Amino acid sequence: MSSGINSFRIRLDKLTGNYHPEEKITGEVIIDLYKDKIVKALKLLVKGECDIAWTEVNNQDNSFAAKEKYIQSFIVLRRSENHDRVKINEGHNVFPFDFTLPYNIPSTFKHDCAEIKYNLIAIMERPWKFNHQVEKSFRVERLLPITETYLLGIDETDLENFSCWIPCFNKGHMRYRIRLPATGFACGERISFMINIDNKLSSVNITSISLLLIQKLKFTNREPFNNIKIQTNIIQRVTKRGPFQKISASLLEMDLQKLPLSHCQFCNYIDVKYLLHAIITVSGCHRAIQKTYEIIIGTKDLPDTPVSTREISEILNSNNYCSTAPLESPFTLPTEVTTVGIQLAREIGFTYSAEFNSEDPPPSYETVMAIDNLRKASKS
Repeated sequence: MSSGINSFRIRLDKLTGNYHPEEKITGEVIIDLYKDKIVKALKLLVKGECDIAWTEVNNQDNSFAAKEKYIQSFIVLRRSENHDRVKINEGHNVFPFDFTLPYNIPSTFKHDCAEIKYNLIAIMERPWKFNHQVEKSFRVERLLPITETYLLGIDETDLENFSCWIPCFNKGHMRYRIRLPATGFACGERISFMINIDNKLSSVNITSISLLLIQKLKFTNREPFNNIKIQTNIIQRVTKRGPFQKISASLLEMDLQKLPLSHCQFCNYIDVKYLLHAIITVSGCHRAIQKTYEIIIGTKDLPDTPVSTREISEILNSNNYCSTAPLESPFTLPTEVTTVGIQLAREIGFTYSAEFNSEDPPPSYETVMAIDNLRKASKS
């Protein structure tokens, strides 16, 4: 890097770079110079915003955009008292910082049409010159607790009638029962979808049963006028193929991958929904049976927060790399066994010393047998 700068970077104490709302971000701005540098100020900008943009092609290209800011905060790391120029010395310079994230911010999100991003920007302001700056991104992951309402599950029984080409001639019906243990899930969990079918039709058979996890994204904008864009994505699909018995039970399972949480809280332009769509395909010229259920993807347990590198160094420095735990002998006997052995030895006539002498010979066979006989006699 030119202008006397060897390196200019931002280092976060948290190695993962993932934070929750109301969590404190700590780190350092590190500047290595091979000569002194005069700047107006050294600042750190904490920035969080949402950018939405897409283009629709009809008779003409229509572009839509929206922007929303969540964080725009400056932290002054170095400045002179009279707001004049300040000197950063040659060599290795470290400027620690900390910043507490607000509560009402959404999670990091990335899509072709929209992006919610958070950045740290270190700026060396130079008078009458272009500023030097370096940028580092971090992620915000909100917690969306799954309430008891979404833990109730689904248990639904329905009936589907089948007819010939002429609707008045009824061929029979098919009864099915759909069970879902809950409607709220966390990433990494398994969705178990159970379907029980009682097929009363002799000429209609089930060919396949499919379960789809669908993500429904809704984007809104304000420029040049209000508009809505809805995009539907199939995230996962599980299919079980026949043949099926007339009375059958099928279990379809899928493991939830890492996905954006539902609703995208505190964002006015993005909404995220998830649907479970079941399809029962039958033979012949009959339409498939389709059922759709809305589920929520949230969080159930608080994730473990990894210890930052600064906390590790503070622990090591405070302990001087030595353990303060009391030392215990690996050969210590339980208290009850030791007391019984001492009492029996005194009854036989041996003298007991509290100090252990490694040079003392081991007890003889007769002594051990005598102690054992006394122990048996005391128990009887």
